[in-house]
Amino acid sequence: ELVLSSEHDAFFKANMYENFGDLGMNIKQMVDDFQHVTKSNQNIQTI
Repeated sequence: ELVLSSEHDAFFKANMYENFGDLGMNIKQMVDDFQHVTKSNQNIQTI
């Protein structure tokens, strides 16, 4: 069982009233940001 709370999850708080299209765009943005950070960290570790 998973209970989502806007007190503990900033993404849920920002998107809990969004429609499905806007939610999808926000998820894509979050994934793109994560991939950018991960790629940056990988480049630092390989030097």
